[in-house]
Amino acid sequence: MQAFKRSNKSFPVELPRRRRRPDASLEAGAARASCGVRGRGRSAWGGLVNHWIVLAALVLLGCGAARGADKDLLDLSLRPGLLTSEERMWLTNHPVIRVAPSPNFQPVEFLDTSGRYWGIASEYMRIASRRLGCRLVIVALSNDAWGRPDPDGRGADVHPAAGGRPEDDRFWSHTQPYLTLPTYLFMRRGADPNTTLALLDGRRVAVVEGTFTESFVRAHFPRVVVGAVSEVRLALREVSSGAADACVLTLPVATEWVEREGILNLKLIGEAGFVNPVRMAVRKDWPELSRILEKALATITPTERAAIYRRWVRIEAPSSNEGWKRWALWVAGGLLIGLILVMAWNRSLATRVEERTAEVRAELSRRIEADKALESAEERFSKAFQSSPVAMCIVSLGPGRLVDVNAAFLRGHGFKSRAEAVGETLLNLGLWAPLDLEALFGSHLETARRVVNSRLPFSRRSGQRGVGLFSVEAIDLGGEPCAIVLVNDITERERAEEALRLSEEKFARAFRNSPDAIVLTAMPAGRIVEVNDGMCRLSGFTREELLCRTTEELDLWSTPGLRERYLRLLHERGRVEEFEAECRRKDGSLRQCLVSGELLALRYGPHIIATVRDITERKRAEDERRRLLTQLLESEDEERRRIARELHDTTAQHLAAIQMNLSRLRQDAPTGTGARLIADSYALAEQSVREIRTLTYLLHPPLLDELGLAGALTDYATGFSKRSGIRVDVDAEGYRERLPRGQELALFRVAQESLTNLRHHSGSATASIRLESDAEEVRLEVQDSGRGLPLDAAEGVGLRGMKERLRQIGGELEIESDAEGTTVLASVPVRSS
Repeated sequence: MQAFKRSNKSFPVELPRRRRRPDASLEAGAARASCGVRGRGRSAWGGLVNHWIVLAALVLLGCGAARGADKDLLDLSLRPGLLTSEERMWLTNHPVIRVAPSPNFQPVEFLDTSGRYWGIASEYMRIASRRLGCRLVIVALSNDAWGRPDPDGRGADVHPAAGGRPEDDRFWSHTQPYLTLPTYLFMRRGADPNTTLALLDGRRVAVVEGTFTESFVRAHFPRVVVGAVSEVRLALREVSSGAADACVLTLPVATEWVEREGILNLKLIGEAGFVNPVRMAVRKDWPELSRILEKALATITPTERAAIYRRWVRIEAPSSNEGWKRWALWVAGGLLIGLILVMAWNRSLATRVEERTAEVRAELSRRIEADKALESAEERFSKAFQSSPVAMCIVSLGPGRLVDVNAAFLRGHGFKSRAEAVGETLLNLGLWAPLDLEALFGSHLETARRVVNSRLPFSRRSGQRGVGLFSVEAIDLGGEPCAIVLVNDITERERAEEALRLSEEKFARAFRNSPDAIVLTAMPAGRIVEVNDGMCRLSGFTREELLCRTTEELDLWSTPGLRERYLRLLHERGRVEEFEAECRRKDGSLRQCLVSGELLALRYGPHIIATVRDITERKRAEDERRRLLTQLLESEDEERRRIARELHDTTAQHLAAIQMNLSRLRQDAPTGTGARLIADSYALAEQSVREIRTLTYLLHPPLLDELGLAGALTDYATGFSKRSGIRVDVDAEGYRERLPRGQELALFRVAQESLTNLRHHSGSATASIRLESDAEEVRLEVQDSGRGLPLDAAEGVGLRGMKERLRQIGGELEIESDAEGTTVLASVPVRSS
């Protein structure tokens, strides 16, 4: 069994811990010397002397090493609880993060001649990588790559020492400053020491291009002539040679390069008036990395920051007692060398004994370590074996007996305990057929030593059948040939795949045999992927003519902009039902259709499946029905007008004549029974005349032609109030113009039918009619305060008649009803009479 070691993520290139101290070799030599003395001595007195010598050497070594030791040791340990699970997952999904340092920005960051990364920023990046447990790759960018502003063009994800210029905000986000460097003004010797940037108007000041310093000077000192150069040394050379009057640089960087270049004629005038914040620039499309680096930087303590700064920026003044300390260090070194020589001579006397002892101890240590490693590996394998969600077992290849099984194997094959399976042969258990066992453990395993994902059926203890993917690998356990078997149960997956296949088959049948036209198009071009026979019949094209062509190429949409409106609704809602459209056939004829579509996210991109139903004949039938209904309503109005005219001109006149005769008889007739009969007949004739007049008015209001809609409604409401006892208020202040006769008659019939329904069903004691108009439409509103319409009330003949009348003239009817009353609102577009 093979043990596996966990690998730690780290930098692929060397990041320096700190600059080598001059006394490092001395300290290492003393350590080696002290190790050599331990365990020596030919006698008790010699051993005691040696111990005192070692103790003295350690004391002297501690005194000497205290001079060079760094008191501020950095903590490079991994911080497990630093990141959230989402942030850890993000780092797992991005195993490589490319870091591009500035090549010549000493001592902040730079690359040496061998391409190794050094400087203050390198220490921060090293601490961040260790505490986050991530892998950072240092890349050296060319000048062309630095000229590209976007991260992909540069080939980098992080810039450790960025100034945070505003022009970089388009592609890069910046962390909070982890280092602030003061900026100073440098000029040639002899310059006025009181000079400031504000006094350098019109004079050339050298700055490094692409830095925060350049952006700040250009923004706040517009009168200064900015001379942008590519490197710090060039800025110092321009001032030294007189090509520039001054340069603005951060103090540590300028100090480093003045020393490197050996420039002696420069003078530090004073602070430039601002500090240069050093941030980490992270590509803007990775906001998670910016937050992760912020967390890592926040863990660096002020002590660690100060230690990093001291290692790379030499700002400490020399101490007055540095000389005698150095002398003491040399004396201690000489004494230590003498002690090393004495201990080396002492060691030579016991070399053979120590070598043999060391060999025995080394062999014993190796055996102990090997045993521990074996125990650890076995423990790890046992835990992984038992806790694995995949069914696993170990089989002895000779008799085919189960050596061990895990819990997943017991559950998957229906065993209640390990005792039922361990020790039994595979043939006795009957879980797998003999031919399948031969396929798994036959000659192929002897040659290849491995079988991977072999699909075979298996049986459970309950008799249920299943299907699994078997992987077998030959192993050796204590000299006995065995095999470890992994069984991945795919029974449910195959059932799901079979159900999916049947579902797809059913869909394909429904797709092909649907009486409606069905088409599948790929977005965004609308290229036809599949059609059924119904689509071929509707469009007049063959299947070959439709496939791989767009609806625009086939000119199926007859109205411009109709497809765009359909697609907009589809993207807003996800599906569209019964979208009415006019489609053009191959022969140029037009068909009225209802299009229902739905967006599908398929493997090769978004698609639309649409069902197109031809409603041309239904539309024609509806138009014919509407035409006949219009004729019926017109005939009804004409018949009402004729009946009203007949009643007014004939019946009403006859009754008036009868009334006149009865009036004369009443004057000439004596008193008694005859006089009473004549009086009753006269009253009946008078009542009949009133009723005929009312009926005539209801059939056809004569004032509609004379006074218009407002006057006719006012007169009708007055008569309705007298007949029904319901008070009706008419408000026609907002109505001014006359309408065509057909529109006025339709609105009058709506008001008439509304008041009739109010009288029979509402129970309201009051009602109101409001008539108003504007430049676009005329609105009629009839409102009551009755009990309202029932929720399950069917639409009656009167309501359908009102809607149809308004539909003929392009109007609309809306009805709102609740427990507080009913409102009928009719609107008609304005047309010239």
